[in-house]
Amino acid sequence: MVADAEKLTGSRPNIFIDVSQVSKLDTFGAWLIARLRRSLTVGGVEAKLAGLSANYSTLVDEVRRVKASPAIDPTRVTVTGILDQIGRNMVGGTFDLTTSGAARTGPIAFAEAGVTPADIKYVSIYDSFTITVLMQIEDL
Repeated sequence: MVADAEKLTGSRPNIFIDVSQVSKLDTFGAWLIARLRRSLTVGGVEAKLAGLSANYSTLVDEVRRVKASPAIDPTRVTVTGILDQIGRNMVGGTFDLTTSGAARTGPIAFAEAGVTPADIKYVSIYDSFTITVLMQIEDL
């Protein structure tokens, strides 16, 4: 949806996004709207919301005010960096259900430590969902 809307950049000075049929909106939905608006703004289009319920206008405004963080330094792996990357993948539109953040950060961490996966004899990974642990182990 965002990629299709980004094609509209430069075609019109103003675009109205009609959300009047949205009956429920969570934080992820608000982030999606914010991303769409930011992408269009970068392309020179002013994107305005139409029909946003008063119940959700505060949420959308709050999400809009959050500034994008700078890109992660790929030479250093930290727990917060891993969590940040996972969040960016989910919100940034590159969400892939078949991999975890370990697919991207694992090789960097192994290189930093000077080891390979074959050198690891024991690993203890915790997550609240069994599938997530299995995906992380597979990705490493």
